[in-house]
Amino acid sequence: MGKRLLCLLLLCLFPALGFGASSMFDARVAVDSQSADERDDATREGLRGILVRLTGLEVPEQHPDLSSLLGDPGRFVQRYGYDDTDDGLELMVRFDGPAIQGRLVEAEVPIWSVDARPRTIAWVAMDRGGDRRILGGDESGELQDVLRRASSAAGLPLLFPLMDLEDQRAVSSSDIWGGFRGPVVDASERYDAEAVLVGRVARRGDGWRMRWAMFWEGDSHEWTVEAPDLEAGLADAVNQGVTQLASLHARVPDPDAVGSFTLRVQDINDLRGYGEVAQYLAGLRDVDAVEPVRVGEREVDFRLRIQGLTDRTLERLRSGRMLTEVEDASGNDDADGDALRPDYLFRFGG
Repeated sequence: MGKRLLCLLLLCLFPALGFGASSMFDARVAVDSQSADERDDATREGLRGILVRLTGLEVPEQHPDLSSLLGDPGRFVQRYGYDDTDDGLELMVRFDGPAIQGRLVEAEVPIWSVDARPRTIAWVAMDRGGDRRILGGDESGELQDVLRRASSAAGLPLLFPLMDLEDQRAVSSSDIWGGFRGPVVDASERYDAEAVLVGRVARRGDGWRMRWAMFWEGDSHEWTVEAPDLEAGLADAVNQGVTQLASLHARVPDPDAVGSFTLRVQDINDLRGYGEVAQYLAGLRDVDAVEPVRVGEREVDFRLRIQGLTDRTLERLRSGRMLTEVEDASGNDDADGDALRPDYLFRFGG
């Protein structure tokens, strides 16, 4: 495919890539209209959710430095759009992750790294007046969704047991209700979970009482939630658990951990090859955004904006099978003569 035609096709594709791969810095907020005032309020709410995901703080506006960020959320917006869903109109916002993290680094606000967040399995026993059941499989799917949404908003990967015959033999609702840690932890091994969340939820009068425990890396954390509304109580329980974990594992990052670099990929011969490479780069952990900045003869320069350490992202690139690093990037003179030299050089196709 000719260079000029490939350039034109890529330029046509750039707008469509705006909300491609889901990012930790994407937010969706329900709105009633597309008015500017409502958009501003929804953008602030979206940024607040991003700060919760990054810091683990349940009420980020109580932190003076985070409160200043929320005072002008529009400066961190990369793009926005609207989606008319079955549940109503939603504002979609993509925030500038490196810019947000840069401000947090300057203010020395601890960040809970994505890599530090454990894959968590939830064993939750529900008592609805003597009938106790474990959430999982087809049981109470709507309540599973409530917990998933709350954990997703806080950046915590959460899964539920299948509750197939193997799980039913290994764990009973009595094990969960009695606080027996052994059977639950042992049954979690098949799910390759790093942390175990255990919940006991019971109806009490006009409300709900919930006792929770989190087991991770040999430590345990316990907390209690009382709420008049079941769904609100479940969401609050997740937020409290995430806040506890963040207080232990959030760290002030190195300023060098926030930034970007340019990657040149050779041997991209057609649009299909470009799409494969772009999708692969966007799917790498810690990569917040991928922007094609130059198209050459059978090569494309991508600017990667990263959430973590550059070395960690490069290690993932080097250990993958799609791209092979070309050791001497300095000897690769650009054919156009006016492009900036890339930071790293790779070849597509191994």
